[in-house]
Amino acid sequence: MSTVAIVAPSGIFDRNRLHKGIAFLQSNGFTVLKSPNLYETHRVTAGTIEQRLSDFRWAMQHPDVDFICFARGGYGCIELLEHIDFSCLKETCLLGFSDATAMGAAISNGKMDNFVHAPVIHSLSDHCDEESQNHLLSFLESKGTHCPSMVGEWLCHPLEKAITSPIVGGNLCMLTTLLGTPWQLDCNGKILLIEEIAEPAYKVQRMLKHLIYSGMLDGCRAIGLGSWSNCRLPPDVSWTLSDLIIENLQPMEIPIFHNLPFGHGQENWLWRANRLYRLEESATLVYVGSEKEDNEESEEMENTQKKNRTL
Repeated sequence: MSTVAIVAPSGIFDRNRLHKGIAFLQSNGFTVLKSPNLYETHRVTAGTIEQRLSDFRWAMQHPDVDFICFARGGYGCIELLEHIDFSCLKETCLLGFSDATAMGAAISNGKMDNFVHAPVIHSLSDHCDEESQNHLLSFLESKGTHCPSMVGEWLCHPLEKAITSPIVGGNLCMLTTLLGTPWQLDCNGKILLIEEIAEPAYKVQRMLKHLIYSGMLDGCRAIGLGSWSNCRLPPDVSWTLSDLIIENLQPMEIPIFHNLPFGHGQENWLWRANRLYRLEESATLVYVGSEKEDNEESEEMENTQKKNRTL
C-alpha cells in the first residue's frame, strides 16, 4: 500500500480531527508519516515560513513517500511559493484544496500534473461523505490513476459537441488573491473549475469580475462550478446565486456548468489538475488521463484501424 506524508503549509488545525483523519487512512492500510514540524504554530499559520518550508521539502525528498497530503487549508501557502522548486515532486502527487489552490496554480502553470484537488486530512473522516472518502482511497490505492467522472448541469451556453482539455482551478478567493502575482493561474485552452465558501453574494460577484477584468479567463474553454457553501444572499431577494453567476459569466460566451460534487461541502470528489478531461454534451466531466496517455491511446487506435484495413 502507499505511503502518505502529512504536511501543514497553511493554517492551524484541530489535533483531534487530524488524528481521526490519520486513523482513517491507517485503518484502510496506508502508512502515514508526519512531517517533523507538523504540530508547530506561529500566529495564524501552522509554524513559521522556515518550518513549513522545511517540512514540505522533507516530504518531497523522502524516498518512501508516494503522496503528500495537506493537514488543513486556511492561510499560508502563498508565502511559500517563491521558495519551492516543484519539479522536486517528480512523480509524487500533492493532495489538498482551499488554500492549497495556491500551490495547485503554481504546479499547473509549471506544466506539471501533480496537484490533486482533494479533501484535506483534517476533515476527511468527520465531514466528507462516504463517496468522497472512497474516491480518495481508490486514488491512493491506484497510485494516482483513479479519478472519478463528475456529473453537472448546464447554466448557459451548453455544448453541442464534447471537448477535451486539461482542467485547472480551485477556490475562487485564492485564485483572485493570486492575480497579479507570478502564480496567477493560466486558464488558456483549459477548463476552469471553481468553488467557494462563506462569501456573501456581492463578494462572489466582485471576485468573478476581478477574474474577468484581469484577463485570467482569456482563452478559457469552459467553467465548471462546485459547491458554494454558506455563500449568503441579501435578505428577501427573489434571485439566486446561480442567477448572479449567469449574469456575470454569460457574456464570455463559453460553456458554464454547475452542481459538480467538489468543494467545501460534504461532497468533495477529487480531480487531478492539468490532466485531460472530456466535457460531454450532458455536462459530465470524464477523466481521460495525461496527454501522453491520450496520445498513446490515439496511436494504438490508429494502428488497429490500419491493421484492420490490411486484413
